[in-house]
Amino acid sequence: MYTSHAVLSLAMFTLTLLILSSLVLAYITIVKARDMRLTRYMSSFAQKNSTLMYVYLTEGEISRAIVPHNRRTFTAVEKLLSDYLLIAHSDEIQLRAKQFAEAHFTSTYREMLQGRKWSMRMNALYHASVFGMENLQDDITRLMNSPKCTSQEHYQICKLLIHSRRSSFIQSLIRLPGDLTAFNYRQLLSMLTNEQFDEALAQFHELPVPIQHSLVEMIGILNKYEQLDFLEQQLFRLADSTSSDQSSELRIKLLKSIAQLGFTERAEQYSRFATSSSWEERAMAAKLFGALRRPELVEPLTELIKDRSWWVRTQAAGALLNMKEGKQLLMHIAEHDYDRFARDIAKETLGLHPG
Repeated sequence: MYTSHAVLSLAMFTLTLLILSSLVLAYITIVKARDMRLTRYMSSFAQKNSTLMYVYLTEGEISRAIVPHNRRTFTAVEKLLSDYLLIAHSDEIQLRAKQFAEAHFTSTYREMLQGRKWSMRMNALYHASVFGMENLQDDITRLMNSPKCTSQEHYQICKLLIHSRRSSFIQSLIRLPGDLTAFNYRQLLSMLTNEQFDEALAQFHELPVPIQHSLVEMIGILNKYEQLDFLEQQLFRLADSTSSDQSSELRIKLLKSIAQLGFTERAEQYSRFATSSSWEERAMAAKLFGALRRPELVEPLTELIKDRSWWVRTQAAGALLNMKEGKQLLMHIAEHDYDRFARDIAKETLGLHPG
C-alpha cells in the first residue's frame, strides 16, 4: 500500500514537472517569436523610411510615415533616430532630433519613468539622454527623489542634467550613490563644461568622497593648470590635519594630479611628502620632483632612491634621470652608493645589468 502511494506521488510530481516545463518552453517560444517579428518589422521599417528620417534631420521636412502611431512603430522610429545620431553629430541634426523626440516621445517616456519596471525607466532615461530631451526635467527630478531610484538610474539622471546645463546637476552629484565605478564618476565629470567644473569645485566638500577623488584626478587628466591653486590648497590643508585613511587617499590623488601638471611655485613645501609614512605619497613626490627638475630636489631624490619600496625607488631614479646631468648622477649612484637597492635601480634605469 505504501509502495503504490509513493509511486502515485512520484507520477504526479513527474506530470506536474512536465506540465510546468511545457508551459515555460511555450512561453519562451512565444516571446522569441514575438521578438523575431519585432526585429523583422524594425528592419523593414528602417529600409522603407531611413531616407525620410534623413530628409527630416538634414532639411527639417517631416513625413507622417516616421511619426509613431502605436507601440511597434514607436520602437522602430526610436531605433532609427538613435542609429542616425550614432553617425551624425552636427548641431543642426542634434537639434532636430531633440525637437522630434520631444514632440513624439515625451508622453511615452513620461509613462515609463513613472512605471515600476527598472528596465523601462532606464530605457527612458537612456534615450532621453541620447536625444538631449529637456522637457522631462520635472519627471526626472521626481524619480531622483524617489526611494525606488537606483544607482544606475541616478547616474543617467546626472548625465541628463549635465547635458541640459541645469544648475540642479550639482544636487544630483551631491546625492549620487557611492557604489558606482571610478570610470563612471570620471565619465560624468568629463562631460562638465568649464563653468560646471568650477561650480563643482566650489562645492567640493559637499560632494561624496568618490566624486571628490574623481574631480581631483580629472584636473590632472585634463591638464587644468588653472586649478593648481585649488589642488595645493587642498593638499596642504590635509597635510596639516590629523591623518586618516580617507585623507591619505585624497592626498595621494592630489599629489598625482599636481605631478601630472608638472608645475608649482611652492616646490620647497613638498619635501615633507618625500618622508611620508605612505609609500604612495613618497612615490608621487618623487614623480613631481622629476617633473620640476629643480637642482635643490636632487638631494631628496638621492634619499628616495634608497627607499624600501621598489616603486618609490623606480620613480626616484626616473626623476633623477630627468635632472640636469641626470645620467652622471645615476652612474655615480650605480658605482659608488652604499645601498645595494639604490645601485641596482640606478643601473636598471640606465639600461645596465644590475649586480
